[in-house]
Amino acid sequence: MYFNILSDLFEQKTWDDTIIDYILKEICGHIEADFLAAYVHFDKSESFRLLGSYYEDIVMFMPKNFVADEVIIPESFFHENKRPKHVDLLQIQLRGMGKLLFIYSKETPLPEHFLATFKKETEKLFSIIAQTWENTQRSKNNKFLQELSEKLLKANDKNDVLRDITKALEQLYGDAEYHLILTQEYGNTPSLPIRVMEYKDENPISMSTQVFMTGEFQIEILKEQSKKMIYAPLTGEQSVYGVLEIIVPIESYLWKEDILLIEEIAALSGKALEKTILYEDSLMQVSNLTLINEVNHKLNSTSELSELTEIIRTQIMEITEASEVGFIYLDEESNVEIEILEGSSELFKVGNGSGIVSLYKEKILQKSDAVFNGKAEELRSYGYQSVMVIPMEYSGLSMGFTIILHEDTYHFSFESFKLVESMMQHSALAISNTILKERLQRTLITDFLTQLYTRRYLEERINTHLESGSSGVLLLFDIDDFKSVNDTYGHHVGDVVLKQVAAIMENKIGNKGIVSRWGGEEIAIYLPEMDCEQGKQYANDIRKLIREGTEPAITVSCGISNWKRTEQYNQKSLFIRADEALYRAKSKGKNCVIIHKNRAASLELLVLCYRY
Repeated sequence: MYFNILSDLFEQKTWDDTIIDYILKEICGHIEADFLAAYVHFDKSESFRLLGSYYEDIVMFMPKNFVADEVIIPESFFHENKRPKHVDLLQIQLRGMGKLLFIYSKETPLPEHFLATFKKETEKLFSIIAQTWENTQRSKNNKFLQELSEKLLKANDKNDVLRDITKALEQLYGDAEYHLILTQEYGNTPSLPIRVMEYKDENPISMSTQVFMTGEFQIEILKEQSKKMIYAPLTGEQSVYGVLEIIVPIESYLWKEDILLIEEIAALSGKALEKTILYEDSLMQVSNLTLINEVNHKLNSTSELSELTEIIRTQIMEITEASEVGFIYLDEESNVEIEILEGSSELFKVGNGSGIVSLYKEKILQKSDAVFNGKAEELRSYGYQSVMVIPMEYSGLSMGFTIILHEDTYHFSFESFKLVESMMQHSALAISNTILKERLQRTLITDFLTQLYTRRYLEERINTHLESGSSGVLLLFDIDDFKSVNDTYGHHVGDVVLKQVAAIMENKIGNKGIVSRWGGEEIAIYLPEMDCEQGKQYANDIRKLIREGTEPAITVSCGISNWKRTEQYNQKSLFIRADEALYRAKSKGKNCVIIHKNRAASLELLVLCYRY
């Protein structure tokens, strides 16, 4: 009988779930039973799933599809009041595949010798059927995997890979629930069954996380939920990129080939994702290198620090869509601990910005490690949550750091962070060289003691303005009785007084003019595009500030000269006339301001003395 069954089945050449029912019908008729069912045993869950059954009276008998009892009791395999009067059990062991349980109803028991032969031959039959079934499924699966592999290996975009994987899962497991659990960089795509991998401090950790960490296939039985969870790692050559999760009813039977197919799909998916990631990474690296090269060209084309930082800030804003960017320079050569470089956002030039700088200054100075935080609690009071702090280093020395901010949480991507970090490494040299160059230039045109401009620089600027401007005023100051200050307090105090006077003048003039040390205790101020009345106002304001703001208190005298486009003047005559006015101020009693005016080719001294 079994030979005839196998012959019929092999002649059909098509194998599906109905062959089990066909075999059971033939066996049921042969042993003259009125009911026969076959259950497959699940070792892990210690349960049985109905593989197939045959009975003539469908109303009388109703076997259960799934039985979770640990002890084999005939009554537990049937629904209430739907059990045959006479029930016998027969266990069949399949080679390498676990066991089957036959349940049959027959009024007269089968002889022992028949049962022994029946068991032996049935084991052979089902072993052949199982092996043939696996071979058939393997052939189908191999064809399916080949087609899937061709699709996945052609794709260069990870979104295309994810869509192809989803279509394959829909084709195979459309009735089941399935997900691709992927790491953060893929995000959560609503149109695809994708979940983001969650890392939680759980004990024990979830099975999906275990599979991701170990790269080992796992099946989890959830009896209370009547579910079977299948987890297969998406493994490439270099890493695990996620987990394939398939959820099926607990009674679902998974053949060996089913497990192998799921593992192969997961492995193909992992390799395809890895290929697209490496491809996209290579494109990104080429793009990043091109961008950095372009930035370097722009940086090399400018010699101004303000232009240089503006170029870098613009690129950072384009890459990160940041709200604020600040460049903080650590100035070890001056009395200022840190300097907010030009090109920084306005935030860093006011109170709130200095507070944010203070938060990260010590951290950067101690460790020189970059900060990348998408939920910075320390910044909430300032209105920001995403922050990147990138050290500026050159030749192992810390020059400062760049702070990049945004109001939203997790606004910056890790890729943008690495790109900006790389760009700042290349820009650090340009920033350092520009600052050193500007300092050197400043040194050449700056008086060492007062930090004012030198006389030569002032003369060059006046000559340039005489050619292009329309008017200007020269203020020439001299400290009254400066020799007595040196004789009374010493030259060190005299130097301090000179610095005090220089600082007062610079604070008053700002960017309105040029303050220069003319020589000794004389200081000259040139005010372009101003007239004598404006110059007189500045001179008297400075005279009063110096009298009130120096220690020991001193006074100054001032001579003023001016020029206009309608009159013929040169830089030399401008200084001669200012010096003559200064001499007159000294001779008139000091601590006063005198304007030198030229009228009808003759010199007239207008004495404007302001005394206590």
